[in-house]
Amino acid sequence: MYSITINTGTTNTSMCLWSDFIFVSSVQRSVGVRHTSIDGHKKIIIQGLADAFKELLLNNKLKENDIGLVIASGMITSNLGLVEVPHLLAPASISNFADNIQKAVITEVTTLPIHFIPGLKNRANVNGGSLEEKDFMRGEEVETLALLDLTDQSSEVIFILPGSHTKFVALNDQLQMIGCCTSIAGELTSIITQNTVLTNSLQGSFTDVLDYDYLKQGADCCQQVGVTRSLFSIRVLEQTAAAEQNQLASFLLGIILSEDIKALLSSKALMFRKGSSVGVYGSNPVAQAFKFLLTKEHAINTFMVDESVSHNLSGHGCLLIAKEAGLL
Repeated sequence: MYSITINTGTTNTSMCLWSDFIFVSSVQRSVGVRHTSIDGHKKIIIQGLADAFKELLLNNKLKENDIGLVIASGMITSNLGLVEVPHLLAPASISNFADNIQKAVITEVTTLPIHFIPGLKNRANVNGGSLEEKDFMRGEEVETLALLDLTDQSSEVIFILPGSHTKFVALNDQLQMIGCCTSIAGELTSIITQNTVLTNSLQGSFTDVLDYDYLKQGADCCQQVGVTRSLFSIRVLEQTAAAEQNQLASFLLGIILSEDIKALLSSKALMFRKGSSVGVYGSNPVAQAFKFLLTKEHAINTFMVDESVSHNLSGHGCLLIAKEAGLL
Protein backbone atom coordinates (compact mmCIF):
# COMPACT_ATOMS: atom_id res chain seq x y z
CA MET A 1 0.00 0.00 0.00
CA TYR A 2 1.02 3.57 -0.65
CA SER A 3 0.85 6.69 1.50
CA ILE A 4 0.15 10.28 0.51
CA THR A 5 1.49 13.22 2.49
CA ILE A 6 0.15 16.76 2.16
CA ASN A 7 1.88 19.95 3.22
CA THR A 8 -0.01 23.19 2.75
CA GLY A 9 1.53 26.54 3.49
CA THR A 10 0.45 30.12 3.00
CA THR A 11 0.78 30.09 -0.80
CA ASN A 12 1.68 26.56 -1.94
CA THR A 13 0.74 22.92 -1.44
CA SER A 14 2.93 19.87 -1.96
CA MET A 15 1.41 16.38 -2.21
CA CYS A 16 3.72 13.36 -2.24
CA LEU A 17 3.28 9.66 -2.90
CA TRP A 18 5.35 7.21 -0.85
CA SER A 19 5.91 3.49 -0.72
CA ASP A 20 6.79 2.99 2.94
CA PHE A 21 9.48 5.67 3.41
CA ILE A 22 10.55 5.59 -0.24
CA PHE A 23 9.55 8.69 -2.18
CA VAL A 24 7.72 7.88 -5.42
CA SER A 25 6.50 11.18 -6.91
CA SER A 26 4.89 14.51 -6.09
CA VAL A 27 2.67 17.25 -7.45
CA GLN A 28 2.45 20.90 -6.44
CA ARG A 29 -0.30 23.48 -6.53
CA SER A 30 -0.10 27.24 -6.02
CA VAL A 31 -2.85 27.19 -3.43
CA GLY A 32 -2.64 27.87 0.26
CA VAL A 33 -4.42 29.45 3.18
CA ARG A 34 -3.86 32.95 1.79
CA HIS A 35 -6.71 32.19 -0.61
CA THR A 36 -9.02 31.43 2.32
CA SER A 37 -7.97 34.65 4.00
CA ILE A 38 -8.57 36.75 0.87
CA ASP A 39 -11.73 35.06 -0.42
CA GLY A 40 -13.41 34.23 2.87
CA HIS A 41 -14.06 30.61 1.85
CA LYS A 42 -12.15 27.36 1.30
CA LYS A 43 -13.30 26.53 -2.22
CA ILE A 44 -9.96 27.29 -3.93
CA ILE A 45 -7.84 25.28 -1.50
CA ILE A 46 -10.28 22.34 -1.61
CA GLN A 47 -10.31 22.37 -5.42
CA GLY A 48 -6.52 22.59 -5.54
CA LEU A 49 -6.14 19.62 -3.21
CA ALA A 50 -8.72 17.60 -5.13
CA ASP A 51 -6.97 18.28 -8.44
CA ALA A 52 -3.57 17.41 -6.98
CA PHE A 53 -4.91 14.18 -5.50
CA LYS A 54 -6.38 13.10 -8.83
CA GLU A 55 -3.22 14.00 -10.71
CA LEU A 56 -1.01 12.08 -8.28
CA LEU A 57 -3.12 8.96 -8.68
CA LEU A 58 -3.34 9.34 -12.46
CA ASN A 59 0.39 9.89 -12.89
CA ASN A 60 1.12 6.68 -11.01
CA LYS A 61 -1.78 4.63 -12.42
CA LEU A 62 -3.31 4.12 -8.99
CA LYS A 63 -6.79 4.12 -7.53
CA GLU A 64 -7.97 5.38 -4.16
CA ASN A 65 -8.04 1.85 -2.73
CA ASP A 66 -4.29 1.57 -3.43
CA ILE A 67 -3.71 4.29 -0.81
CA GLY A 68 -3.44 3.12 2.78
CA LEU A 69 -2.81 6.47 4.44
CA VAL A 70 -3.34 10.17 3.77
CA ILE A 71 -1.68 12.48 6.30
CA ALA A 72 -1.35 16.27 6.32
CA SER A 73 0.63 18.98 8.07
CA GLY A 74 1.21 22.70 7.92
CA MET A 75 -1.27 25.55 7.63
CA ILE A 76 -3.90 23.07 6.44
CA THR A 77 -4.53 22.47 10.17
CA SER A 78 -5.11 26.18 10.92
CA ASN A 79 -8.44 27.98 11.07
CA LEU A 80 -7.87 28.95 7.42
CA GLY A 81 -7.12 25.38 6.36
CA LEU A 82 -9.33 22.31 6.01
CA VAL A 83 -9.54 21.14 9.63
CA GLU A 84 -8.40 23.27 12.56
CA VAL A 85 -6.29 21.27 15.00
CA PRO A 86 -5.18 23.02 18.21
CA HIS A 87 -1.45 23.57 18.64
CA LEU A 88 0.35 21.32 21.06
CA LEU A 89 2.11 23.06 23.91
CA ALA A 90 5.91 22.80 24.15
CA PRO A 91 7.77 20.75 25.17
CA ALA A 92 6.59 18.03 22.82
CA SER A 93 8.05 14.83 21.42
CA ILE A 94 7.10 12.71 18.43
CA SER A 95 4.74 10.64 20.60
CA ASN A 96 2.79 13.77 21.55
CA PHE A 97 2.20 14.60 17.90
CA ALA A 98 1.21 11.00 17.19
CA ASP A 99 -1.27 10.99 20.09
CA ASN A 100 -2.98 14.18 18.91
CA ILE A 101 -3.60 13.44 15.23
CA GLN A 102 -7.14 14.27 14.17
CA LYS A 103 -8.95 12.44 11.37
CA ALA A 104 -11.60 13.75 9.01
CA VAL A 105 -13.14 12.86 5.66
CA ILE A 106 -13.27 15.73 3.16
CA THR A 107 -15.25 14.12 0.35
CA GLU A 108 -14.58 17.00 -2.04
CA VAL A 109 -10.88 16.01 -1.91
CA THR A 110 -11.03 12.22 -1.38
CA THR A 111 -13.29 9.62 0.18
CA LEU A 112 -10.29 8.42 2.21
CA PRO A 113 -9.85 9.81 5.73
CA ILE A 114 -7.18 12.50 6.04
CA HIS A 115 -5.08 12.53 9.20
CA PHE A 116 -4.13 16.01 10.41
CA ILE A 117 -1.00 16.65 12.49
CA PRO A 118 -1.10 19.52 15.01
CA GLY A 119 1.40 22.36 15.11
CA LEU A 120 3.27 23.54 18.21
CA LYS A 121 3.21 26.71 20.31
CA ASN A 122 5.63 27.91 22.96
CA ARG A 123 4.66 27.50 26.60
CA ALA A 124 4.95 31.28 27.06
CA ASN A 125 1.91 31.67 24.80
CA VAL A 126 -0.33 30.53 27.66
CA ASN A 127 1.61 31.07 30.89
CA GLY A 128 1.96 34.84 30.73
CA GLY A 129 5.50 34.87 29.37
CA SER A 130 7.03 37.87 27.64
CA LEU A 131 6.20 38.73 24.03
CA GLU A 132 9.72 37.74 22.99
CA GLU A 133 9.14 34.19 24.26
CA LYS A 134 5.85 33.69 22.40
CA ASP A 135 5.79 31.92 19.02
CA PHE A 136 4.15 29.05 17.16
CA MET A 137 4.52 26.90 14.06
CA ARG A 138 2.57 24.68 11.71
CA GLY A 139 4.69 22.55 9.39
CA GLU A 140 8.19 23.12 10.73
CA GLU A 141 7.56 20.62 13.54
CA VAL A 142 7.34 17.72 11.07
CA GLU A 143 10.40 19.03 9.19
CA THR A 144 12.30 19.14 12.48
CA LEU A 145 11.38 15.53 13.27
CA ALA A 146 12.61 14.55 9.81
CA LEU A 147 15.90 16.37 10.39
CA LEU A 148 16.32 14.59 13.71
CA ASP A 149 15.83 11.24 12.00
CA LEU A 150 18.03 12.01 9.00
CA THR A 151 20.94 13.46 10.99
CA ASP A 152 20.73 10.96 13.88
CA GLN A 153 20.92 13.59 16.62
CA SER A 154 21.09 12.33 20.19
CA SER A 155 21.56 15.51 22.24
CA GLU A 156 20.18 19.04 22.43
CA VAL A 157 20.26 20.92 19.15
CA ILE A 158 18.74 23.94 17.44
CA PHE A 159 17.71 23.62 13.81
CA ILE A 160 17.55 26.62 11.49
CA LEU A 161 15.08 26.45 8.61
CA PRO A 162 15.71 29.45 6.33
CA GLY A 163 13.02 30.65 3.95
CA SER A 164 10.69 33.59 3.52
CA HIS A 165 10.58 33.31 7.30
CA THR A 166 13.53 31.96 9.27
CA LYS A 167 12.36 29.40 11.78
CA PHE A 168 14.55 28.31 14.71
CA VAL A 169 13.45 25.15 16.52
CA ALA A 170 15.14 24.07 19.75
CA LEU A 171 15.24 20.53 21.14
CA ASN A 172 16.46 19.38 24.54
CA ASP A 173 18.57 16.32 25.32
CA GLN A 174 15.39 14.23 25.43
CA LEU A 175 14.74 15.31 21.84
CA GLN A 176 11.61 17.23 22.80
CA MET A 177 10.86 20.46 20.97
CA ILE A 178 11.06 23.08 23.70
CA GLY A 179 10.32 26.16 21.64
CA CYS A 180 10.58 28.01 18.37
CA CYS A 181 11.49 31.50 17.21
CA THR A 182 10.57 33.14 13.89
CA SER A 183 11.88 36.08 11.89
CA ILE A 184 10.81 37.52 8.53
CA ALA A 185 14.40 37.59 7.29
CA GLY A 186 13.66 36.19 3.82
CA GLU A 187 10.79 38.55 3.16
CA LEU A 188 12.78 41.51 4.42
CA THR A 189 15.76 40.63 2.22
CA SER A 190 13.44 40.40 -0.78
CA ILE A 191 11.79 43.75 -0.08
CA ILE A 192 15.11 45.53 0.38
CA THR A 193 16.54 43.93 -2.76
CA GLN A 194 13.58 44.65 -5.02
CA ASN A 195 11.61 47.58 -3.60
CA THR A 196 13.91 50.21 -2.07
CA VAL A 197 16.49 52.81 -3.04
CA LEU A 198 19.01 49.96 -2.83
CA THR A 199 17.38 48.02 -5.67
CA ASN A 200 19.60 49.64 -8.31
CA SER A 201 22.76 48.97 -6.29
CA LEU A 202 21.75 45.33 -5.77
CA GLN A 203 20.46 45.02 -9.35
CA GLY A 204 17.26 43.64 -7.86
CA SER A 205 18.89 40.28 -7.28
CA PHE A 206 20.16 38.04 -4.51
CA THR A 207 23.68 36.65 -4.55
CA ASP A 208 24.44 33.27 -6.08
CA VAL A 209 28.06 33.31 -4.91
CA LEU A 210 28.88 34.53 -1.42
CA ASP A 211 31.69 36.97 -0.81
CA TYR A 212 32.63 36.04 2.73
CA ASP A 213 34.62 39.21 3.37
CA TYR A 214 31.63 41.40 2.51
CA LEU A 215 29.32 39.07 4.44
CA LYS A 216 31.44 39.59 7.55
CA GLN A 217 31.63 43.34 6.93
CA GLY A 218 27.84 43.52 6.78
CA ALA A 219 27.45 41.61 10.03
CA ASP A 220 30.10 43.70 11.78
CA CYS A 221 28.60 46.95 10.52
CA CYS A 222 25.18 45.95 11.80
CA GLN A 223 26.58 45.18 15.23
CA GLN A 224 28.32 48.56 15.31
CA VAL A 225 25.72 50.99 13.98
CA GLY A 226 22.47 49.05 13.65
CA VAL A 227 20.31 47.88 10.77
CA THR A 228 19.15 51.10 9.14
CA ARG A 229 22.57 52.75 8.84
CA SER A 230 24.14 49.48 7.72
CA LEU A 231 21.57 49.16 4.95
CA PHE A 232 22.39 52.58 3.55
CA SER A 233 26.06 51.59 3.65
CA ILE A 234 25.26 49.31 0.70
CA ARG A 235 24.73 52.38 -1.46
CA VAL A 236 27.83 54.01 0.02
CA LEU A 237 29.88 50.94 -0.91
CA GLU A 238 28.54 51.00 -4.45
CA GLN A 239 29.38 54.69 -4.88
CA THR A 240 32.76 54.78 -3.13
CA ALA A 241 34.27 51.31 -3.34
CA ALA A 242 33.02 50.09 -6.73
CA ALA A 243 31.75 46.96 -5.01
CA GLU A 244 30.22 44.34 -7.30
CA GLN A 245 26.64 43.09 -7.07
CA ASN A 246 27.45 39.81 -5.30
CA GLN A 247 29.59 41.71 -2.79
CA LEU A 248 26.79 44.15 -2.01
CA ALA A 249 24.24 41.33 -1.80
CA SER A 250 26.60 39.45 0.54
CA PHE A 251 26.92 42.59 2.69
CA LEU A 252 23.11 42.76 2.88
CA LEU A 253 22.92 39.11 3.88
CA GLY A 254 25.45 39.78 6.64
CA ILE A 255 23.23 42.54 8.02
CA ILE A 256 20.07 40.43 7.99
CA LEU A 257 21.65 37.28 9.39
CA SER A 258 23.42 39.23 12.10
CA GLU A 259 19.99 40.14 13.42
CA ASP A 260 18.74 36.56 13.08
CA ILE A 261 21.73 35.26 15.01
CA LYS A 262 21.05 37.83 17.72
CA ALA A 263 17.58 36.32 18.03
CA LEU A 264 19.01 32.80 18.15
CA LEU A 265 21.45 33.63 20.93
CA SER A 266 19.07 35.81 22.97
CA SER A 267 15.70 34.09 22.67
CA LYS A 268 14.35 32.76 25.96
CA ALA A 269 12.21 30.36 23.95
CA LEU A 270 15.27 28.68 22.42
CA MET A 271 17.45 28.77 25.53
CA PHE A 272 20.69 28.48 23.57
CA ARG A 273 23.56 27.31 25.73
CA LYS A 274 27.27 27.50 25.05
CA GLY A 275 28.34 24.17 23.63
CA SER A 276 24.99 23.46 21.96
CA SER A 277 24.96 22.38 18.33
CA VAL A 278 23.16 24.22 15.55
CA GLY A 279 22.02 22.54 12.34
CA VAL A 280 21.27 24.63 9.25
CA TYR A 281 18.99 23.09 6.63
CA GLY A 282 19.98 23.80 3.03
CA SER A 283 23.04 24.38 0.89
CA ASN A 284 22.16 27.72 -0.71
CA PRO A 285 24.01 30.99 0.03
CA VAL A 286 21.77 31.78 3.00
CA ALA A 287 22.55 28.44 4.65
CA GLN A 288 26.23 28.84 3.84
CA ALA A 289 26.21 32.34 5.31
CA PHE A 290 24.56 31.15 8.51
CA LYS A 291 27.21 28.44 8.96
CA PHE A 292 30.08 30.86 8.30
CA LEU A 293 28.87 33.52 10.72
CA LEU A 294 27.93 31.05 13.45
CA THR A 295 31.22 29.19 13.16
CA LYS A 296 33.70 32.00 12.48
CA GLU A 297 32.10 34.89 14.36
CA HIS A 298 30.54 33.05 17.31
CA ALA A 299 32.51 29.79 17.56
CA ILE A 300 29.31 27.73 17.61
CA ASN A 301 29.39 24.08 16.59
CA THR A 302 27.39 24.28 13.37
CA PHE A 303 26.60 21.67 10.75
CA MET A 304 24.72 21.86 7.46
CA VAL A 305 22.04 19.47 6.28
CA ASP A 306 21.83 19.35 2.49
CA GLU A 307 18.40 19.27 0.84
CA SER A 308 19.40 16.01 -0.82
CA VAL A 309 18.87 14.10 2.46
CA SER A 310 15.17 13.92 1.59
CA HIS A 311 12.95 14.37 -1.46
CA ASN A 312 10.38 15.98 0.82
CA LEU A 313 11.26 16.87 4.39
CA SER A 314 7.72 17.51 5.61
CA GLY A 315 6.46 14.26 4.07
CA HIS A 316 9.25 12.31 5.76
CA GLY A 317 8.32 13.86 9.09
CA CYS A 318 4.62 13.07 8.58
CA LEU A 319 5.46 9.41 7.96
CA LEU A 320 7.58 9.26 11.12
CA ILE A 321 4.61 10.51 13.14
CA ALA A 322 2.28 8.10 11.33
CA LYS A 323 4.58 5.19 12.21
CA GLU A 324 4.70 6.33 15.84
CA ALA A 325 0.89 6.41 15.83
CA GLY A 326 0.65 2.90 14.39
CA LEU A 327 -0.82 4.10 11.11
CA LEU A 328 2.00 2.57 9.03
